[in-house]
Amino acid sequence: MRKLIEYRQQKALHHQLTKAAERSMLGLDAIVMLYHCAKVSVGNIPEVGSYVGGATIAMAIGVRDSGTEKKIISIGREVAGRFPLF
Repeated sequence: MRKLIEYRQQKALHHQLTKAAERSMLGLDAIVMLYHCAKVSVGNIPEVGSYVGGATIAMAIGVRDSGTEKKIISIGREVAGRFPLF
């Protein structure tokens, strides 16, 4: 929890994560948590069912900030160039 508060106090990072949250159906707290998980995880990161990519952006920032080589493997359902509305 302390780390999440710390991330929110880093102005540049908080700004980037807020922008990611604006492009997501998830709230800022979930975006910050995804950032943290991507930053500290070991190995590649699977993502199933992206909406418009806000969570993917947050995880990509976490991967970048981790300083280690990881991949985000995103699996989504797309129909004729458009995402279906459920």
